[in-house]
Amino acid sequence: MKIERFVCGDIEENCYVLYAEDGGECMIMDPGEGPGRISRFLKEHGLTPSRIILTHHHPDHTGAIDGLLREYDIPIYIHEAELWRLKWKANGLRDGDVLKIGDESLKVIHTPGHSEGSICFFCPEMKIAFTGDVVFRDETGYTIFDGGSKHQMINSIGSIIDKWDDDTVLYPGHFGMADMAYVKANNPDYRKAMKRYTEKQTGRRK
Repeated sequence: MKIERFVCGDIEENCYVLYAEDGGECMIMDPGEGPGRISRFLKEHGLTPSRIILTHHHPDHTGAIDGLLREYDIPIYIHEAELWRLKWKANGLRDGDVLKIGDESLKVIHTPGHSEGSICFFCPEMKIAFTGDVVFRDETGYTIFDGGSKHQMINSIGSIIDKWDDDTVLYPGHFGMADMAYVKANNPDYRKAMKRYTEKQTGRRK
């Protein structure tokens, strides 16, 4: 699977186009802005989009959808908890669902906290994870928006994301990529969340 990143808008949201090594089918993840740029890339590489997949519903991750739908008849997929938040008809994803792209697969992992339906897409064959606005290279996502939860964010990090191998590479919704070893060692928000998670599990504060 090949990955093309588009940095979108003033707050530099990451949109990804995922496509098979031999071209053809592709998926567009979190198209935040600039449908023309995305469309030109698809045409230049002979790609046909089969799905728009969303890590969550926030407008900086969905701003290019109208433009793409004017050009392509493609279905939209988002976690079922956030179907009601979209203005477009969409298909619901659940934890454990698997999407195929070429020889690789994307496993849907429900990681609420930034929003109630935030999801990560994990590719076991390549050991990469698309983390949306849950975990970034040097911080974690906000929990102050409608549907956000600090408690759920801490639980998603401690019970799910921290279990990923150190060489798993994260492709986040903002900023650059990093592997889990870097995040665990250098991300202060992540380390604080893990401290809170551990205290909760052991029943005491350190």
